[in-house]
Amino acid sequence: MLSIRLDKNLEMKLENFAKELKKSKSAIVKEALNKYLEAIEKDRIKKQKEAFEYFVKNPVNTGINDLKAVQKVKSENIR
Repeated sequence: MLSIRLDKNLEMKLENFAKELKKSKSAIVKEALNKYLEAIEKDRIKKQKEAFEYFVKNPVNTGINDLKAVQKVKSENIR
């Protein structure tokens, strides 16, 4: 069970949609929440996939070598 408070504007919109669609307010909120959570999950999976693909194409050793090169240049400039 979940209880939420809506501002008057959102409550009015929800009531109007419920009447128009001949559905309960709870059914509309459940459907909307489910779609929202699915969208978030898809986005999260997409970002994880992109990160994985990046690291497959750009191995960590490349990053380490780049870091070592930067550190070498910085240490040479200090002398």
